[in-house]
Amino acid sequence: MDYVCLDLEVANSIALDLLQADLDALPVETVDFPDGEMGRRALAYIPMDQFLGVTLEDFPMASSVGEVRWTEIRMEHQNWNAVWEASFSPISIGNKLLIRAPFHEAPAAGAYEHEIVLEPKMAFGTGHHATTYLMCEALLALDLLGKRVLDMGCGTAVLAVLAAQRGATFAGGIDIDEHAVRNAREIAANNSFPEMPLAVGDARVLKQLDWTAPGFDVFIANIQRNVLLEDLATYEPFVRPGGVVLLSGFYEEDVPVLREHAESLGLVFDGVAVKDRWCRMDLRKP
Repeated sequence: MDYVCLDLEVANSIALDLLQADLDALPVETVDFPDGEMGRRALAYIPMDQFLGVTLEDFPMASSVGEVRWTEIRMEHQNWNAVWEASFSPISIGNKLLIRAPFHEAPAAGAYEHEIVLEPKMAFGTGHHATTYLMCEALLALDLLGKRVLDMGCGTAVLAVLAAQRGATFAGGIDIDEHAVRNAREIAANNSFPEMPLAVGDARVLKQLDWTAPGFDVFIANIQRNVLLEDLATYEPFVRPGGVVLLSGFYEEDVPVLREHAESLGLVFDGVAVKDRWCRMDLRKP
């Protein structure tokens, strides 16, 4: 998939906070902060086929406290190789998980309980983003032995691979981007799961795949708030009674509306985890 990267600069860190809220109204897939959460820059990635251009009116809150400037950078999908390789460093969660690229030095035997080697060619989900990190933490804490796990919006499928490593009898993924799914299949195979079920589509494909019918004990959706609000009702029937639902891809201020919607569907709220203002919401189906 081709992207437009909006390289935005605002007046101060307060404006950067407000900018994040402004970006929620745009079809932004992910946001990076090259100078940190207290800096003045944000890189917002929007799929090319959803980008209709932006004006100052698209940033009302950030511009209310100072100047907002930006440049638009067209990024064809073949550019992601160089982008990721230049910025990708190993990620570890204690001694439980190491995520690294093939060009990184392998750790000493037994240094980590789980290791995932991936080359993120054209998809998000390397573990660097706070939401992927939060999801990994949750999967490391859950007992997945013998469970069925689905990663909706799987990107690189790193979460499905981790679930499979932790004993899930079924671990699969779905993503709307065919390039991401192609990359995910390669990553799954390179990590000893060549038969991992991976499909292209959105929430509607759940009703079309024969391997979704038995439902899931753990349903992961690391996407974005608006998609979660729209699709959670479609996810819910595919969660088994007693199953866990892990949602991420949104900020702390989005928690109340997502919680209210989840509870209206009969899901039970079990709390949130926060990293760099990004959240993971833990839910379960009675």
